[in-house]
Amino acid sequence: MQERVRKAITENLEKWKALDGRRRARVIGVVIAVILSLAVTIFLMSRPVWRVLTDNRSQSEISQIQKALGEMGYRYKLGDNGSSIMIEEKNLTQAKVNLSTTEIVTQGEFTFKDAMDFSGMGSTEMVKRASF
Repeated sequence: MQERVRKAITENLEKWKALDGRRRARVIGVVIAVILSLAVTIFLMSRPVWRVLTDNRSQSEISQIQKALGEMGYRYKLGDNGSSIMIEEKNLTQAKVNLSTTEIVTQGEFTFKDAMDFSGMGSTEMVKRASF
């Protein structure tokens, strides 16, 4: 096994030495481009996705919800000039459940948007199956 590795390294080193300066620069450029594109992809894919937990709330409600989320250990961000709270997508459902057990006003009026989101109207069968 070690012989195969040494042989492969030797062969590749000979090929590298046989390349002229322009080709070496191209190979180095391609390698750097691949490494940079992988680094950017990994960075973008590892960032958390933020979803709206609650919106159109008063400042006092937002303050109460912030305090509760902080006590529960959730990371959150304010949105819409402080009238909404966004939370990481992976924690969204659990945070909703945990907030529902507190005495904070977390339920708002049932809006037309809520009705459309839960009705399935305008959704394809595949989307309906994935949602429910």
